[in-house]
Order: sequence, then C-alpha cells, then structure tokens
Amino acid sequence: KYNDRLRDLTMSQNLRLFFSTLVLYWGFAIRYKGTSASQPAYILPPPTTIIGAYAQAILRILGTSDKIEIKKRGEGRVLSRLMNAFIESTKTASAGVIGSIGLSYHQEISRIVASMYKGGGEISRMYRVPFSAEFYKDAIPRIFPVQAVGVVYSPGAKLRLLWIFDLDVLLHELSRNGTRLSKEEFDDIAEIAKFNITRIGSKEGIAALEESNYVTEVKIIEKDKTVRSLLYMPIEYVEPIDTTFFHEVVLTDLNYRLRSFYVPAFLASNNVLMPLPNDKLLPMVKLKRTAYTFDDGIAKGIIGVEI
Repeated sequence: KYNDRLRDLTMSQNLRLFFSTLVLYWGFAIRYKGTSASQPAYILPPPTTIIGAYAQAILRILGTSDKIEIKKRGEGRVLSRLMNAFIESTKTASAGVIGSIGLSYHQEISRIVASMYKGGGEISRMYRVPFSAEFYKDAIPRIFPVQAVGVVYSPGAKLRLLWIFDLDVLLHELSRNGTRLSKEEFDDIAEIAKFNITRIGSKEGIAALEESNYVTEVKIIEKDKTVRSLLYMPIEYVEPIDTTFFHEVVLTDLNYRLRSFYVPAFLASNNVLMPLPNDKLLPMVKLKRTAYTFDDGIAKGIIGVEI
C-alpha cells in the first residue's frame, strides 16, 4: 500500500528484526537523562528504550543477570555490560503511533522523600517542633519537597516498535560477557522472546501486546530511494518530499546525545502527538542513508532508517 515501488531488495544474511504493536494501559514515563529535581519526559520512546524492552525479554529467557557496572557511552552512561552489547549490535530502533488515540505529555506535581539527600545546615532546619508554624514553613518543604515528574498519558494508544540488529555483532558481544549462543539457538529464543514485551519505559509503563514478529529475512533499502514510513527518522538522514505531515521531536540516540527526529503525524511536538488518520497516505522521504524493512513491513510502512 505504502511502498509499491520497492522491488528486488537485497536480503541480509546476518541482520535480524523485531517488530511489535503495543496497546498502552495508561501511558509511559521515559525521563530525560541527567535530571534530578525536575524530571521532564520524552513524548516517544527513544531508541535505547526500545532496545531495552527487547533485551529484557531475551535475557529473561536466558536466565542471565548482570551486575551494575557503569560504563560511559557517548554523552551518557550504561549501567550494564549486557545492555551495552545490545546497543553495539543495533542498526536502528524506532517507534510510531497508529490508530485514533494520540499521546499527551504532562508533568505531575508530587512530593518526594528528600531528607536522606540533605546535608549541613539543611538538616538542622528539619528539626522543628511538630505542628508549629516553623514545622510547616521550614521542616516539611525540606523533608518532602515538591517535584515535577514527567509522564506521557495515552490509555489505549497503539505504539509500533522496531528494532533491527546485526546478529553476528550481538552474539560476539554476548560471548565476551560469558553468554555463548549459536545463531540457531538465538533464533529459537527470539521466537519466544517476541511475546515477552510487557512494558515500555519505567516499570509502571505496562502494555498489552497486540502483535509481535521476529524476522530473519531483513531487506536492505539503499540510500537515494524514496520510501514511506510511519516510524520516526533522524532528520539529517532523510529528505522529506512533502513536509506537511512531518514534525520534529527531540530524543536521545544510541550514544545518549540529544538529536532531532522527524515523526510522521497529523500533529506532533515534544508535548503532544496526534497520529495520522488510518486512511491518510504516509508522507514520503528520500533516503540519505541505508534503511531496512521486511516483506510485510513494506506494505505497512515499517521502514527503519539506520541511526
């Protein structure tokens, strides 16, 4: 329907692909890196969040645990060597919204327990006679300060997730961390793991799985081709043919750098996203970099641009 002109694409022998549709129960919370008091959140799951959702599903089947080991990666940090292995193997990871329900960003005002983080003179000001004027004026605001926590509300919204990776690289990185698998063993595990996607973002961001696929025949789309995709794409790697339904949002990339992405949508910003109507043709872009898809993905507009 969307990419009828894509024919005779090259198939990769070592690439693999996960593609899923999630129905959100209430929404999700994926907060900006490096924030503390104020915690703004992303309007869409960044690539590393998508990778993490699939990595957790795979590692749960393997029964593999990993100790926290902080490793610097680009402008951020990874807390696990195994998570870094999954990121290293990634060609692209992306998301899009389908259906009639959009996404809305909101900052909830709440109180947190902060007494354990205080020091010096701040501690002495927490000691006040209970229920006195000083107790409410000085002690309570320091013990239980107000904090804005960012969340995206979208009960019933449908998210489509895509993760494409190099299986050879992933198996090599996993073996370096003590997990050795053959391609056949990994493919068997992945066929089960595709049904284990239960949440996105924080642990409260639970979702129902509507469909999920693991594809071993990934097709390569060379640059300079024109394609239609419902997933977000790095703005520097595509050239929109028509910008009417392309909107710019800011997410982090695989190295935790803030980057701008084009999102195909009726309306989108860092605070709200309204998906295109089902009968609306997806906008077209010219590729400046390699993209990937699969047989069913060509018709559905599931095309991921390399990041």
